[in-house]
Amino acid sequence: MTLKSNGWKIGDLVTLKSTVFPLELQFRIVGEIPSDRAPHFWFQREYLDQAMRAATGNGLDFLGTVWVRVDDPARIGPLMREIDEGFRNSEAITASETEKSYFANFFSMLEGLVTVILIVTGLVALCIVFIAANTASMAVRERIGEIAVLKALGFSRRLIFSTLLAEAVLLAAVGGLVGALGALGLTRLIHAQSQGWNPALGPLGSFIVTQTILVQGLFLALFVGMLSGVVPALGAARKSVAATLREVF
Repeated sequence: MTLKSNGWKIGDLVTLKSTVFPLELQFRIVGEIPSDRAPHFWFQREYLDQAMRAATGNGLDFLGTVWVRVDDPARIGPLMREIDEGFRNSEAITASETEKSYFANFFSMLEGLVTVILIVTGLVALCIVFIAANTASMAVRERIGEIAVLKALGFSRRLIFSTLLAEAVLLAAVGGLVGALGALGLTRLIHAQSQGWNPALGPLGSFIVTQTILVQGLFLALFVGMLSGVVPALGAARKSVAATLREVF
């Protein structure tokens, strides 16, 4: 994929400029690993290490994280203290912690962003419910004549309520199905056009609509339809025949 996206071929001499290290390294392409989902550029680590030592005086001989697996949970605390005591007076002082606390500290930086996303998602869902409820109310008002005739013919309130609620749920389900299938087709089109993962896509590069997401979206649409249609349907069903006919005539 890297060769195709950059127009390279085996034997070309390319120059890569790092955005992390102050380096510009030249490479001769000698082979290809066929993979459409791996935008990688493999090279010898020693080459980067020597270039770093020449440019900055420091190489890549450092270690940031070491994972230790313990067979007995009761030994975790004593082992953590033992490791920290062993490196207390060394050049590389350690700070041991459990895997749970490590990931909790790592994701705590994103807690504010997650909160904002949840708030925005809730507001969008609430707006969708209000829009759907307004649509259902307009549909009931436009059919007030038909509802009056049905009541005059003897149709029960329960039947009228069920019919209007089913209509709102059906409209919401169709809209949700169209939206879910549209999202599925859009993501597949994006991945097909980009020939796999592409960093230029940003978050869309990892966004994949699965069957589980389709089912969840459909059930959410059904819930929105029920929530938005129950009040207009109940109001129309509870009106008496005389009150309904008075609105028509």
